[in-house]
Amino acid sequence: MTLNESDIDARSAATRCSSCGVYRNEGDRCDYCGALYLDRIAARPEIGKRRSLGEKYKVDRTGKDLRITWNWRNGTIWFLIPFFIFWNSIAMSFVQAGDFLSDPLSAFPIPGIHLIFGVLGIGYVMVSLINRTTILAKDDVLSLRHHPIPWPGNVTFEKDDIESLFVSKTQRSSKKNSWNVPVLQLVTKAGLRYELLKGKTEVEFADFESLRLHLLEALHLEPKDMIGAIPE
Repeated sequence: MTLNESDIDARSAATRCSSCGVYRNEGDRCDYCGALYLDRIAARPEIGKRRSLGEKYKVDRTGKDLRITWNWRNGTIWFLIPFFIFWNSIAMSFVQAGDFLSDPLSAFPIPGIHLIFGVLGIGYVMVSLINRTTILAKDDVLSLRHHPIPWPGNVTFEKDDIESLFVSKTQRSSKKNSWNVPVLQLVTKAGLRYELLKGKTEVEFADFESLRLHLLEALHLEPKDMIGAIPE
């Protein structure tokens, strides 16, 4: 069996990084230039931490409008609910209701400080259970909203003010190790950058790239090379 030149070129392209041309290593990212091997990530079988675009991010396309929504819930919330219930019950056991109503300052500094921590903790849990974030591309406007409970960080951009959208990487760390995660960013024509969404695991890079392409298409914007962007 003989190989023609087109077969050789195809095999060479499959074994080289599409960004820098260096032969691929065994991982999901080029050791030389840092570009992701998106074909490998897309072909990887599902594992425990991986969530597909459809499962984590709800993408709705209605005519020319595009809506991307995700909730704030995570596994930690289910631990915090019983923790703060227990915490507040212990803190309240040190406060006599009658004394507190007649003299609220009698609860300070202890267990008043514990009560404040417990109330704030329950508030955080409720917000995390109820709230969600929506990125909406509609009528040449891109908006990011946290709702239904108001939360800082809501922004709106006119299409004419947007230079581009791109996916960059940053690091998250724990006590034992650190890892790269994707960040979906918007840069304005004035040169200002806004972080729209930050990932938690490395396997979300392909999902974030898909989100970026969805938004660019909805806003009728062309992809552009940006400093700090991950090579495609």
